[in-house]
Amino acid sequence: MRALLLLIVSLPAVVSQPSRAQGSKCSLSGKVTFSSKDPKVKSTDLVVYVASKARSVKLSEPRRHEIAQKDQQFVPRMLLIQKNDSVSFPNRDNKEHSVFTSDRTTVRINPTRKAEPEPVAFLREGGFRIQCDIHSNMRAWVVVVPVVELATKVGADGTWRIDNVPAGAQLLKVLEPNGSSVEVPVTACANDTPIDVSLEGNEGPALRRFNGSPYGEYQQ
Repeated sequence: MRALLLLIVSLPAVVSQPSRAQGSKCSLSGKVTFSSKDPKVKSTDLVVYVASKARSVKLSEPRRHEIAQKDQQFVPRMLLIQKNDSVSFPNRDNKEHSVFTSDRTTVRINPTRKAEPEPVAFLREGGFRIQCDIHSNMRAWVVVVPVVELATKVGADGTWRIDNVPAGAQLLKVLEPNGSSVEVPVTACANDTPIDVSLEGNEGPALRRFNGSPYGEYQQ
């Protein structure tokens, strides 16, 4: 009877142990070997993120971000956000700027001077090049991901790490500003082996104004 009692008492401690297959959080890490055809794009411009829909991750509420137009540059030059987040583009220069995205539909701000235009919501995942319709040297890069907590920028040495990834099969994606990307199926919590990926970047686009004309004399 005493042996049976000890067995019953010990059972709850065994049952309460967490299972790696149920609700576990894992870390993914690795290195991207990047060869760029565009001298303006570096490894630090790349983004690695979990592209699969991680249902066990609670999405954060939409956030508001800012890319300022200052000293004839976009600041910051790169922004990583979550789908449905919004971005404002205040003009802090004493000259006109006009902002648009490479898809020519997400952002379109007419020429303004010292203005605080309304923020724009990014409703689609992917990479968006930001340009000024007046100054060709002004450009930025916005990356929209499903879960911003499951995304990271790549380091100067090509390394990256994402924590709190739900266990199981996931799809990892690497994206660079000129549109080149690679997808890698991974299994989180399967092992701790670094994930090495190679990516060849695209050539830089021939930048044009919103209406398709060259910049040329329109620059100030």
